[in-house]
Amino acid sequence: MNISILKRKAYRLTIAIILFLMVLSVGSPGCSRKESEKYTGPVEKVALAAYAGSYGFLPFIAQEQGYFAANGLEVTVNEYDFGLKAADALVAGNADIATAADFVLTSYSFDHGDLRALGTIATSTTDEIVFRKDRGIEKPIDLKGKRVGVPAKTKAEYFLARFLTFNGVAFRDIHVAYLEPSQIVEAISNGGIDAASVWGPFVQKIRASLGANAASWPAQSDQAFYYLLLGREGWVRKHPEAIKRFLKAMMQAEEFTGKYPAEARKFVARRFKYDMAFVQSIWQKNNFTVELPQALLLQMEDGARWRIKNRLTRKTKVPNYLNFIYIDGLKAVKPEAVTIIR
Repeated sequence: MNISILKRKAYRLTIAIILFLMVLSVGSPGCSRKESEKYTGPVEKVALAAYAGSYGFLPFIAQEQGYFAANGLEVTVNEYDFGLKAADALVAGNADIATAADFVLTSYSFDHGDLRALGTIATSTTDEIVFRKDRGIEKPIDLKGKRVGVPAKTKAEYFLARFLTFNGVAFRDIHVAYLEPSQIVEAISNGGIDAASVWGPFVQKIRASLGANAASWPAQSDQAFYYLLLGREGWVRKHPEAIKRFLKAMMQAEEFTGKYPAEARKFVARRFKYDMAFVQSIWQKNNFTVELPQALLLQMEDGARWRIKNRLTRKTKVPNYLNFIYIDGLKAVKPEAVTIIR
């Protein structure tokens, strides 16, 4: 055979091998870390109380993709149908870290000064005011005198109050029924309440139950809420390295979600038994980010003032929310994500 032909074949084979190795180095969507970067120290156990739903996805993605294990963490996930219950588990000492909305931290801050926000895992605008059309509700002003369900001490309660104020209705002008989200779905379906302030999958369940008799308005206007990782000061102080590694896993889940949104959505639909149309709709209302922004403090202060004004706490002074933020963990692993001024 001609030597030049052999050289060309050898050249082509070399190029093919190089391309194959490049593909291997990129890896599958779940392999965002190089093997050499994996944590090799002692493994720490972490009990996580997590909302299993429409904006609390990052911990579940981190678990699915092996990011916790890659960072030396053995994470046990206990699931809850809303963040307040996850926070309750944390306060009761049944979890090391919990996921809950900023307003849950605000509500609990008056009586639980040892709570600490470690970072966000999402910002979201998924809350809605959903109502029965057969109760004479056509405009927001028609909510006056109506029985409205809402989970107590949640951001849904705060956004309901803001929505009413923006539409000329005082919070005291409605009959508030404090119910858990699953109870709200049942109550509005059987006519026990006229309307409700809820979010994501619960709105979907109400629509499925009421059909054409259900309608809704966005509850948040342009104000997103922050979905947080929470810990207690005693555990946080004793486990700074575990917190850093947990936050690294969250950052990897954030990166995966950003790079491979289709894969992330498929996982969420499969994991939480959501139909893909619903996943697509809530994806547009969520921003899955790990950060500690200055705006978080301002939002919690607003929420605290609202609770004080409406006598939903015996306290009369807004807490200093700087004391409720644990900055060191995120600052060590992603300093640009911390914009809180101390």
